[in-house]
Parts: sequence; C-alpha cells; structure tokens
Amino acid sequence: TLRIIVIILSFFALWNLSKLPFYWENQPYTDVTYNATECSAAAREQHCSGLVTQYNLFRAFGIESPYKLRSDKDLFLIPHTAMGVALEVLLIFGILHGREGLYDRSKLFFPMAIVFALHILPAAEGIPDSLAGAPVNEALVILIVIACCVGIVGMRKEYVDKRAELLETGEEPDAGERANSLIVWSWVAIGCLINLAPLGEWGMMFLGGGAVPHPDVPHPDSGHDVYAKMGCPWVGRILAMFCLFTVFMYAFDDYAKLRGSSWRSPFSNEGPALFQVATMPYPDVEDMFE
Repeated sequence: TLRIIVIILSFFALWNLSKLPFYWENQPYTDVTYNATECSAAAREQHCSGLVTQYNLFRAFGIESPYKLRSDKDLFLIPHTAMGVALEVLLIFGILHGREGLYDRSKLFFPMAIVFALHILPAAEGIPDSLAGAPVNEALVILIVIACCVGIVGMRKEYVDKRAELLETGEEPDAGERANSLIVWSWVAIGCLINLAPLGEWGMMFLGGGAVPHPDVPHPDSGHDVYAKMGCPWVGRILAMFCLFTVFMYAFDDYAKLRGSSWRSPFSNEGPALFQVATMPYPDVEDMFE
C-alpha cells in the first residue's frame, strides 16, 4: 500500500513539476493585456487564450480546457507549484523513512506548508471556489494551518520529553526516533489536504466541463488580482527556485547519508556547511561504487 502511495505522490510531483517550464517561458495574455486585433486572426497564438488548467498539456499538445485561471502566473502559480512539488517530495521521504528523521524534516515541512496555505488566500476566489460556489480554498487553508499547528505542538512536546530524558539519563536520545503520534498524524493530514488539488484537477479532466468558450479569451478577472497588482514577478520566481533547491539539497543529503558519506547539505541539522559545499559541492561516494 505504501509503495502505491509513493508512486501516486511521485506522479503528482512530476505532473506539477512539468508545468513550471511552460509557466516560466510563456507570458499568456490576461484581461489587462489582451490584444483583440491580434487574437482575432485565424492563426492566433496560444497565449491569446490566457491561462487554463492543465497548462502543460495545452502548451505542449494543444489540449484545450474550458477552465480559465485568474491568478497571476509569476507571483502565485509558479511559487505555489514549486512549493507543492517540494512538499510532495518531503512526503515521499516521510513515507519511505517512517518515523526516522521525521522530527528534523518537520522543521522544514510545517513552515513550508503554512506558507503554502497562506499563499492561497489572496487567490482563494479562483478554482475550486468559483466552481463550487463555496469557500473551499479558505477551508483548506484553515485545515492545513491547524494540522501544522498540531504538528508544531507535537514537536514541542517531543523536545520537552527528550530534554527531560537527557537530564535524567545524561545520554542524548536518538534523533531518528523523535516523532510522536501528533507529528505523524499532522503529516498524514497535510498530505491528504494538499493532494486534494491534483485529485480535483484530474477529476475535472476526466469529467469535462463543457465546450471551450468562444471567443476563447482570458479570464475576465485575470490581471486584476492582488498578486498581479504587486508588479514584482521576479519575487515569485526566486521563491520557486529557493523551494526546489532546498528540497533538492535535502534529498541529496539523504542520498549521501545512505551511501555513508560525511558530506552534508547547507541545511543539515549538524550545522551549515557552506565552506564544505564551496570546496566539495558533491558527496564523496566514488568508493561506494567500486
């Protein structure tokens, strides 16, 4: 069962990751920038349609979608997608390793999940709220934040208990076992909540939503949202790169530990290793393959 869950999460992570190159390279029209003269031509460009769901399929294969996105691409979709991929990867590591190391991964997982959730609020009126006619996004944000808070309480309890054990026995407890039930179930709850989005997206694909509107124009609210009005697209791109780099370094760190290397990432719980990374930016594992 766990193997199936890992395969599904890996697919979701790769699916969302595949959207980033198309978000990155293309600047689709919004309601603000739409050029009716250019887009009325028979050989109109794809960016005339604006942002749609399954944008990767639309850009790569021309598969159209009746569902339009209203949120800003650079300050919402790019960083939000990157955070989603990072959280999926951390969930996969959590499943593969179980309780071992879960306490330390929670130091990244819970704060990132909170930022991921709060990042939705300025764009909460989009899908699925607009389809359901109910505050679905707001409910998800509240539930994710609550689950994170429960997990943080669990981390605090774990810290206090292990601290008491250290004072009593004089021995440092095994950090790999520091994961009580509050932490574990918080991970489970957050994993279920953040994966409702890709499940809903695939549900829309298979169920369909009617014909593509004609004229096929951007969402009337696109370019008017809070993120679009900020006017600093580079911030979203930097945040996306930071999230992906961070989770990559965590994965690299786990790989090095698996191979028995002393190399550690800049984010290792043993302390930053910036000088070490500068002098040897890869794990010394050549001997392991002989």
